[in-house]
Amino acid sequence: MPFPGRQDRYPGKDDVADYLASYAAHFDLDVRHDTPVRRLRRRDGRFEAETDGGIHRADTVVVATGPFQKPYVPALASAFGTTVTQLHSAAYRNPEQLPPGPVLVVGGGNSGVQIAAELAATHEVTLAVGKDRPVMPQRVLGADVFTWLRALGIVRAPVTGRLGRLVKSRDPLIGKGPGHIRRHGVTITGRLTPGTALTPKSVIWATGYTADYPWLDIPGALDAAGRPLQSFGAGPIPGLFHLGLSFQHSRGSALLGWVGEDADMIAGWVTAPPS
Repeated sequence: MPFPGRQDRYPGKDDVADYLASYAAHFDLDVRHDTPVRRLRRRDGRFEAETDGGIHRADTVVVATGPFQKPYVPALASAFGTTVTQLHSAAYRNPEQLPPGPVLVVGGGNSGVQIAAELAATHEVTLAVGKDRPVMPQRVLGADVFTWLRALGIVRAPVTGRLGRLVKSRDPLIGKGPGHIRRHGVTITGRLTPGTALTPKSVIWATGYTADYPWLDIPGALDAAGRPLQSFGAGPIPGLFHLGLSFQHSRGSALLGWVGEDADMIAGWVTAPPS
């Protein structure tokens, strides 16, 4: 089901919400809102999901909770005093959330760079980055960069191949990079050397997310770090699949425009006759 409107524009959150509602209605999907799964386990050869709305049983389960589950904040956050305002990027909305004074943004991904750029108009900002990353312009020769990434096969390159591994290891920033925001007054720093100190009034942790599967109560479904054991979405537990994880199959696996390709593959496995 194509996304409505121009295909090279960036839709807003309301556009995406409307699309998902229309998608569910078009395919007559039984969507249960406000129904968190408290526990998923195997019982008598089937899966059993315990929810606030009761127990649901199934022969097959696709875990599609996405890659952005639990905001990650480093332990060193506790070293800041109670007078320092701290937010994860997941909770950041606008500069008005922060008091006057210097801001330290930690994390050089797209979120960290974009937040630092916005805050530079109202605050003194330092962006702390761990490593340099390549930067790609948002538009190239009049077309969105993802148009070119799709045409060149980059966004679909499997992570098992040479190109896919390269993309995963050098995932670029899109649009604004450190050079752009430095020209707007943001100070860029790496690891602080001994004797160097910053005294921010606020800290934004743009440090990503970690897996969060305390409800997945199936022995052998997760590795020692709590991440799903899977290859292209299939794992060691028959009938249990995953969808939407970062680089599950390609760069597009966690992107709305391409996750459907992984979904088609998993649907084929689910509906295939027993061998």
